[in-house]
Amino acid sequence: MLRDKVIEIFVKVDDFCIEIQPILEEKLLEDRKIGKRNRKASLCESEMISLMVLFHLGQFSNLKSFYVHYALPHLKDLFPGLTSYNRFVELQPRCALTFMLFVKMCCLGKSGGINFIDSTHIKVCHNRRIHQNKVFRDTAERGQCSIGWF
Repeated sequence: MLRDKVIEIFVKVDDFCIEIQPILEEKLLEDRKIGKRNRKASLCESEMISLMVLFHLGQFSNLKSFYVHYALPHLKDLFPGLTSYNRFVELQPRCALTFMLFVKMCCLGKSGGINFIDSTHIKVCHNRRIHQNKVFRDTAERGQCSIGWF
């Protein structure tokens, strides 16, 4: 990926994290049973979210291959606090909520006016067993689609 694109993604994520952090601190409940550590992680939340966004934009089949074969060798100068893959996976739950909010608010596209509905039929059970099905007793029924009867 181009370095300018990586920097652009990081700036957008960092601005979002700075904006959303006070709102999250105000709304979230604290767990009083567990003591908080004061030690900072080597990767900040916006760096981790940027790496997760880059993974989803790339052509990698899994997170480990992205992190080990791309992020560690090629992005070390942009993200100087990169940790091992195992530590990165351990730190991910800390930023899961912020990542989901970022994707929901900033990354989902807007409708252009033309939308498609997937009308693939779902077979609940064989027609001979309709009367025995307890789960979909009230909702399942025989039907027809472009593929045929079901």
